[in-house]
Amino acid sequence: MVRVVCLLLIFTSIFFFITLIAKNITYLQPHRAIFLLSNSFRYEDIRDYIWRKYGLDSPSDIRFNLTFENKEVSQEKIENTAKAIEKEITQIKKRTEKSEDPLLAIRDMIVQFIRRSDLSSLTEAKELLLSVSTDFVDQVLPGNKNSWSPYNYMLRNFTDYLIDLLSTLLEIAEKEVLESAKKITLSVSYGYAEKCFEKRYFFELDLVHKFLRDKADASIGESSIIFLNVMEHYQNIGEEFLNL
Repeated sequence: MVRVVCLLLIFTSIFFFITLIAKNITYLQPHRAIFLLSNSFRYEDIRDYIWRKYGLDSPSDIRFNLTFENKEVSQEKIENTAKAIEKEITQIKKRTEKSEDPLLAIRDMIVQFIRRSDLSSLTEAKELLLSVSTDFVDQVLPGNKNSWSPYNYMLRNFTDYLIDLLSTLLEIAEKEVLESAKKITLSVSYGYAEKCFEKRYFFELDLVHKFLRDKADASIGESSIIFLNVMEHYQNIGEEFLNL
C-alpha cells in the first residue's frame, strides 16, 4: 500500500513539473522571439524602406519649385541645382530599390498574438513597436524649410505608414472581437503622439490625432473603453500644451 502511495506521489510530481516546464516554454518562445527581433531593427533600414514606398519628388516638380521660390536666381543656377537634386534622388532610388519592410516581422508577430489572444506577448510586442517608432522620431534628420531635402517628408510618410499598420492590426482585433487587444494596439499611437509633441513635430501629431478621432467616433455606442482612453490621451496632451 505504501509502495502504491509513493508511486502515485512520484507520478504526480513528475506530471506537475512537466506541466510547469511546458507552460514556461510556451511563455519563453514568444518572449525569446520578441527579444531576438528587438535587436534586428536599424534606423537606416526603416528610412530606406520609407523612401522606396513613398518615393521622392519628380524632376518636373523640383524645377517648378526652384523656379517659383527663386525668382531672382538665374535659370542656369536653377538648372544646375535641379540636376544635382535629381542625381541625389537617382542615387537614393538605386540604393533603396530592393529595400524590404523591416517592420513586417513585428506586424506578423502581433497578428499571431491577437489571433491567439496572447495579451501578455501582445503587450511586449506593442512596447517593441512603440520603441522602434519613437526611436525613429529621435533619429530622423529634420527637413529643410528653405530648400529641397530627401528628409522633407520623411517623418510625415513614416507617420502615415505607422497609422496604416495600426489600422490593419485594429481591423484584425475587431474581427477577433478582442477589445483588450484593440486597447493595447491603440496605445502605440498615444506614445507616438507624445513623442511627436515632445519633438515639436506638430504636423505629424495632427495626423495621429485625426486617426485617433476617427477611432473614437467609431467606438461611440460600441466601446466606451476605447473612447475613454482616447479622451484621456487628449487630456494629457492638452495639459502638456498648457505647460508650454
